[in-house]
Amino acid sequence: MKAGKLSESVLKRSVLKTIKYKSDDMYTFANVGNDAAVSKDGTVMSSCVAGLMLSEDNLYFDCKRAIYAAMANVCAEGGVPATMNVDVIIPEKRLESELKELTRYIAKIALEANIHITGGNTEVTRAVKNPVVTFTVLGHYIYDTYIDACEWVKEDYDIVLTKQIGMSGTVALAKEKYNELKEKFQVSYLKKALDMEKYLDVRSEAAVAGSLGVRVMHDLSRGGIYLGLWQLAAKTQKGVEVMMDDIDIRQETIEICEPYGINPYKLMSNGAMLMVTEDGETLVRELRHQGTDARIIGRLTNDNDKVILKNEDRRYIEPPKRDELEIFLTK
Repeated sequence: MKAGKLSESVLKRSVLKTIKYKSDDMYTFANVGNDAAVSKDGTVMSSCVAGLMLSEDNLYFDCKRAIYAAMANVCAEGGVPATMNVDVIIPEKRLESELKELTRYIAKIALEANIHITGGNTEVTRAVKNPVVTFTVLGHYIYDTYIDACEWVKEDYDIVLTKQIGMSGTVALAKEKYNELKEKFQVSYLKKALDMEKYLDVRSEAAVAGSLGVRVMHDLSRGGIYLGLWQLAAKTQKGVEVMMDDIDIRQETIEICEPYGINPYKLMSNGAMLMVTEDGETLVRELRHQGTDARIIGRLTNDNDKVILKNEDRRYIEPPKRDELEIFLTK
């Protein structure tokens, strides 16, 4: 198998189909499109891993991205992130000081995010070449009762996009290729790209959506908006129809991706979310009032088609087999 996130077909065939036991204590089960697990005692939990894609020089950013990605997963399933478990695996012959600096940075991010670190596991092993860190975030379910996404949504419900696509991927690419990119762009321009790191947190917009009764959200991460729309369709068991020109993207993302032939619509997009609602205009208005960019980009349909509309063209979305950044960095 190729390096990177598993394709949906392999995930279904070789992972999900092998899981037989389903506890009566859980509302949700492992499936495509599920962002986090929800238990009947009101706990929402999700895990994300750092250290698998970016170079070790950018492990700290990848840890921050993974922490906020796990938090976003919890928010997307109706939870408020509260605590975090951290599992660190580091290679042999590393200095204790390196471990201390890494854990100090993780603790700093947790402090900034108001997430309590409950514990974890730390091991040294020859099984890895670079550090690998797993973050498991737990939160509290905000609703009194659980409603399955398929039961809540209807045809023609609006799909709302928050913020812009490709932001975390832009930061990662700018960090990985900074020396090359500064030959093409001014340092001040690259700083604007790197500053997108501050938009990883989705808690405030998720809270606004929750207050308006929105019950279906999906955070965008690896695979970008194309994979996110595909997963949203799987989650709701509906089709999606989206206007490409309404998908918000920053000029820095377009220009930094262009020299490397990277498609920003298939690029890691942590910090952005898809939300489904009957009244997209009200949701967009309230999100903007709160300070979050948002726009209606499309609607749900009663078929299984995943469609992007561009002028007179009607294109069908295929789920990316891997994130564009993964493909580029493993060439």
